[in-house]
Amino acid sequence: MSRFLCILFCLLSFNSSGSDIHVLEDKARKFSAKEVYEIYKKGNIPVLEENKLNAGLTSSVYWLFVKINQNQPDNKLVIGNSHINRIDFFKINDGQPGLAFITGDHYPFRQRLFKNPLFVFPLQQAEAESIYLLRIDKHDESLQLTAELISEEELYKRTVNENLINGILWGILLLIIIFGIFLFISVKDTLYLYYVLYILMAGLWVITDKGYGYQFLWPESPYFASRARLLANFFFIISMIQFMQAFIGQKKDTWLFKPLKAIQLFNLLFSVMALAIPYSLGYINNLLYGF
Repeated sequence: MSRFLCILFCLLSFNSSGSDIHVLEDKARKFSAKEVYEIYKKGNIPVLEENKLNAGLTSSVYWLFVKINQNQPDNKLVIGNSHINRIDFFKINDGQPGLAFITGDHYPFRQRLFKNPLFVFPLQQAEAESIYLLRIDKHDESLQLTAELISEEELYKRTVNENLINGILWGILLLIIIFGIFLFISVKDTLYLYYVLYILMAGLWVITDKGYGYQFLWPESPYFASRARLLANFFFIISMIQFMQAFIGQKKDTWLFKPLKAIQLFNLLFSVMALAIPYSLGYINNLLYGF
């Protein structure tokens, strides 16, 4: 059941569209917005194919160019990734890029213009055309994203639909948890308690991965937001092993008992390290879980 719910949650994402969006990789992370704009004017920046970027584990930053013309209504640019460390948003005015604002997971959630787990940016219609520039920084981590232009009405519809589906799925999850607690109290069997913890940790991983944890649970803690998915994975593995051992009635003298306990201890120690390490966990994330 928990795997089914995870799959349904993960399917809830914005699809990309065929907008005029270009991308440039900055391997040295030294380009200024003005330098990148000069490269763009020379036509040396490729189009973002299918509006999808899959950089994998990268030490680069990426610059996105978005152009809208006078025939387009006011649009919202949606960056389909809830876990980008920093985004610098520039508007080109009189041939010069001006920094409009900065956001990302390294900043409080209230710094985002829209209360959405994804990154949403307003693009205003101009008399001729408008050009926007975004610096996407998730260096030393794995970067995948989509970039899509949609209308405000479409954004509202998608947000409402997604919230409705999420509400239904979380209602089911809560019913499972409540029923499990009831069985634990009634039967006094710790198996049901381990099952509740397993379901709870699975749900925690989903909300951290989809960005809802940062939006609703710890919006003022960028430090914890950078570690939440890693911690959720550690605790999910611990609870999964504990539930599995209780479910099959694994004895201490079986050959797999100690290795599984070692894995639990390993995850517990790394969860403590994740909270204690003051710098980026990018490489640890990717080595362990491919984030």
